[in-house]
Amino acid sequence: MSVGTDDAGRPALYVDISGGITISVEVDNERGSQELAAVFARGLSEMAQRFAELCEADRADMEGGLTS
Repeated sequence: MSVGTDDAGRPALYVDISGGITISVEVDNERGSQELAAVFARGLSEMAQRFAELCEADRADMEGGLTS
């Protein structure tokens, strides 16, 4: 995952997926697009954090089951 700019110098978020596939979130010149992209990025960040917490809790549960 990386953050950069597109050819016009606007913010862009790039997410590399396996197999050479990249998802990009880019901002255009439409009114409100930067605000919409910021809301999307914040929501993505919050859900990614929640997902990480669930994975860590699940891993801890699995490890606890293996040692008992």
